[in-house]
Amino acid sequence: MPLVSVLMSVYDNASTLHAALDSILAQTLTDFEFIVIDDASPDNSKIIIHEYTDSRFVLIENEGNLGLTAALNVGLRSAKGKYVARMDADDIALPTRLEKQITYLEQHPEVGILGTAAEVIGAEGESQGIARRPQADLAIRWMSLLANPFLHPTVMFRWELLVEHSLSYDERFSTAQDYDLWCRLLEHTQGANLAEPLLQYRLSHGITGEHRQSQLRNHDIIAAESIARILPGFSIASDRVSALRALTAGHAAFEDDPDPQRIVLLNDYLNLFTVFAAKHHHHPDLGKLKQHVAWEVADLALRRPLRPGWSGILMRLVRIAPGFSLRLPLALARAGYRRLRGRA
Repeated sequence: MPLVSVLMSVYDNASTLHAALDSILAQTLTDFEFIVIDDASPDNSKIIIHEYTDSRFVLIENEGNLGLTAALNVGLRSAKGKYVARMDADDIALPTRLEKQITYLEQHPEVGILGTAAEVIGAEGESQGIARRPQADLAIRWMSLLANPFLHPTVMFRWELLVEHSLSYDERFSTAQDYDLWCRLLEHTQGANLAEPLLQYRLSHGITGEHRQSQLRNHDIIAAESIARILPGFSIASDRVSALRALTAGHAAFEDDPDPQRIVLLNDYLNLFTVFAAKHHHHPDLGKLKQHVAWEVADLALRRPLRPGWSGILMRLVRIAPGFSLRLPLALARAGYRRLRGRA
């Protein structure tokens, strides 16, 4: 039986497929099966796959296009490994990816789902920087309430968890299906992310264009459902999740925030965090997470133009994370610098 089942669905990926396949076959850890599902690709993907004769290939050829979610479930049903590693047909796994993830999971039996950082690359392979996700379990759980805490093609998880809890990809979702599965897995195990980039993640990757709105809509439905399961005392509609996600996960590229509801949304965000913190009040990492959230919210509250209620947000932050009062002068100075730079 193989130690790892690498799971990859292929559809119209001929231009990047050689690099993706070669990167798995070049892994320093060799005890794996490579489950490749050709989801009735209209291009030359099938021809490319048939060029490979490696005995570790498990090729599944769908007669018709099932879509990514159903195709991944087909692959899962054939998996024989102790671990399952996700891979996408337009990404490149670095040579030690599987080895380093296996080493970590073998040393940390409490962790059932493990991602890594990734180097973001453009369509021609040019580097666009490093994408990271939280490393510690509590920060991962907090992020999962509004955003995907894993870069999905870097994920490796324990196969036995899916069997034990009857989990698979939810075929209601044609997009964001990995995010949904990770959220449900985290209800039964701990998560972690390695800080080292072990995959090249192509920027043109995934669902874009006209499917982007469908992806975001599914994401927000999944987040709202996850919050309802994990924090039953907190109710939130998917459209409110959308607004919070846009504010907290999408603000980094914008110096100005024109949304007059920003302070209302930040109060909602802190209400959500208060319920989350109460659930995890004994966790040793909670103090660190409180400081992180306080700094994040203060930065948003103090962005120009200042909205009425910003000082009330800062007072809430001091109550939530008492040590943050020592950082308030720095937060205010930073906001003042931004305003002066804006007038220049």
